[in-house]
Amino acid sequence: MKRFFKIIKKILLELFVFSTLNRILNFISRDQYVAMFHIGRCGSTVLADMLDQHPEIHWGKEVFQPYHKHRKPVFITRNRCIRQLIRRSASTAVSGTFGFETKYLPLQDLSYQCTNISIGEYLQLLRKMGFTRFIVLHRKNYLRRAVSFEASKVSGDWHTSVPTSSPTKITLNVNSFPFDTGIENLVESFKAIDNSFQQLAGTISQKEVLHLTYEADILNDPTIGYKKVCSFLGIQPQKPRIYYKRTNPYKLEELLKNFNEVRAKLENTEYAWMLEDNTGK
Repeated sequence: MKRFFKIIKKILLELFVFSTLNRILNFISRDQYVAMFHIGRCGSTVLADMLDQHPEIHWGKEVFQPYHKHRKPVFITRNRCIRQLIRRSASTAVSGTFGFETKYLPLQDLSYQCTNISIGEYLQLLRKMGFTRFIVLHRKNYLRRAVSFEASKVSGDWHTSVPTSSPTKITLNVNSFPFDTGIENLVESFKAIDNSFQQLAGTISQKEVLHLTYEADILNDPTIGYKKVCSFLGIQPQKPRIYYKRTNPYKLEELLKNFNEVRAKLENTEYAWMLEDNTGK
């Protein structure tokens, strides 16, 4: 037993020394900190993976994600613990640029159940930590995102490195879909996503943000978004490998068992155009 505790103590000491050394080296060499905001199912994984391949970038991905697995509210609560999580991720590697991701919808990373902080307060905290660059990756077609989420729940394939051979057929409950917003009505849920996006966009200065969309910058060629990020950060782009493929590259009619019901729900709303956009993820 004593030997076991000695081994654990040695490992913890080595981790502490390693982390401290990285922090010192990053204090000397790190030029910039960048935070990316998105809502998930929008190409963030493929973009993050490409950025993390760059020798000048350490990408911390979604630092709050593990806290969503708890059944009870975790309450990372407030600034000190949030800073610790981000700094811990930032110190796992030495690089000129550090970046990570935050999901910003009502039931995502900034929710009462997770970090319990508003978008405005969170951005203020990030700026105090030295973050001067922000990326907002937006997916315009919320219907395709909703279908992608439900199909991945059924198939279990949230990300794939090989092309899919057949569509995963799902039924989208238009009156009970509280995914990430807490609002069950599909149309009202889409409105909530719009409101959250507008709130975020209105809080970040245009001088410090890069706006990307899944449809224009990721869907057909992820290197478009990758090159825009590199240019935004003042870094020479490399030639990253693209490991991830689209999980649902099919028409909505092929994916939705109740396509007619969904169409009836959306056809007289501002989101009717989403029914005709058949590019998938």
